[in-house]
Amino acid sequence: MTTVQSISSKTDQDDCKHATPLDTIDVVEHNLDAVPMPESLLGFSKEELEVIERRLKRKADFIIMPIIGILYILNCTRVLTRISRMACTDASKTSIART
Repeated sequence: MTTVQSISSKTDQDDCKHATPLDTIDVVEHNLDAVPMPESLLGFSKEELEVIERRLKRKADFIIMPIIGILYILNCTRVLTRISRMACTDASKTSIART
């Protein structure tokens, strides 16, 4: 709560006294401009920073998305394997019951 109070204005502080934790997160997210820029990025213009951000997002997507895809496929095969095993055990139980 101290982070919100140090970033927020006086009127926001009064609102935060009765806020839920999720409301305080929203207050912090709206005031991200108060976070100082790293020294390594101070020399770039706003357009250059947007290009750098876009490249960083694209690079992260190329790394993360294949991993998520592989995990999704592995999860699907695991589920399908369980379903087929259940179907096989049900079929063997019914064939034994018939004899």
